[in-house]
Amino acid sequence: MRMTLCALVAAGVLAGCASGPGAAPAPPGEIPSAPTAPTTDWSTASYRFTLDSTCGERLFLGTFHVTVEDGKVTLVEPEAPIPEVPTIADLLQRAQADGLAAPSAFHLDPTTGVPTVVEFEGDPNAIDDEECYAVSDYEPLG
Repeated sequence: MRMTLCALVAAGVLAGCASGPGAAPAPPGEIPSAPTAPTTDWSTASYRFTLDSTCGERLFLGTFHVTVEDGKVTLVEPEAPIPEVPTIADLLQRAQADGLAAPSAFHLDPTTGVPTVVEFEGDPNAIDDEECYAVSDYEPLG
């Protein structure tokens, strides 16, 4: 999974270099590449999104509307039963993990660079450590 994510990031970076402002158009008969996700510094970004937490035996289950300003969660509606609600930066960072901490499922919106599905199985012999997140309604602020 990590190799796939790294390949996607590398492909996006390379495609971005070839298709930036002032890049030569595709030769006749060649289809231009699909748009790549914008480069966003998620550690300092400001945005809103909806986070659905749907599995595992944890307190943090349900649908939460999250506002992040300058990379920090500033509002969660309804109030979350945990102090640390994951941001997009947190989910992307955790998607880089190896071994049992690696995601069991990961889907990224190629247009926005926002993960849409992130699932962690954890220890396959444990019955209570799963985490399943779906991200929707992403909206950049300001």
